[in-house]
Amino acid sequence: MENMDAMSLYGVFGHPVMHSLSPYMQNAAFAALGIKAVYMAFDVAPDDLGAAVAAIKALGLAGVNITIPHKLAIAPLLDEVAGDAAISGSVNTIVRRGARLIGYSTDGEGFVRALREETGFDPRGKTACLLGSGGAAASLAVSLTAADIDALTVVTRQGRLDRFPHLQKPAVVMTYEQLASCPAPGPTWDIIVNCTPLGMWPLVDAMPPLPAHVFGPGVVAADLIYKPRKTKFLLRAEAAGAAIMGGLPMLVRQGAGSFELWTGKKAPLDVMRRAVEALSQG
Repeated sequence: MENMDAMSLYGVFGHPVMHSLSPYMQNAAFAALGIKAVYMAFDVAPDDLGAAVAAIKALGLAGVNITIPHKLAIAPLLDEVAGDAAISGSVNTIVRRGARLIGYSTDGEGFVRALREETGFDPRGKTACLLGSGGAAASLAVSLTAADIDALTVVTRQGRLDRFPHLQKPAVVMTYEQLASCPAPGPTWDIIVNCTPLGMWPLVDAMPPLPAHVFGPGVVAADLIYKPRKTKFLLRAEAAGAAIMGGLPMLVRQGAGSFELWTGKKAPLDVMRRAVEALSQG
């Protein structure tokens, strides 16, 4: 845990990143607990990622969040990768311990917690479909497996699972073209999660190319995007009778997980939620 008597600097690395609500959320949490810290957004291009990691040590940052597109690329640049991140290879949180940078992931745990608390959905014994093969999808795959999901399907553009090297339960993989060619009513899943950036502001008219029959009553559709609050993916699912969950609940809970890793203090979840809710309208 960092010395809270001195001002500490935290941040988020991404590209693009200036749309991120994490600075509002984390700064509100620091203020609520009287912690002397500032959290900032840093736009880091992929070619500059190594230099940005070195800057964490050089500038004395206490901790960093990692977002698109760096979650998988950053793991080999750290001194250690622990917890779920060691399984998925995806890092969304870096903690500086002296001269060492340790990578963690709070994405998957934050998602499963949000899912249970916001929708009442229990992954145990259910079937899930993840859209995308990036760092967030890898983290969710690990956490859903740990939550005893019965069967997991991953839909990717290439139909490959190269980015899921340590998945503990076998997953079915298919391309969007293969999914589209399946006649109704199958395949069907209990939960479908958009782990891609398709539909994120400002390109709000985009969504993964899914056949309409995958949605319906009894299905939960979740999107990791939080701006807009209801993506085209979620609107399509809701119109078909599915229950929906946007990305804001996960944003808050994964942010709380990062906060607790950095400070050793229980995150003020309600404060963090209130800080971002008004800003994520649209």
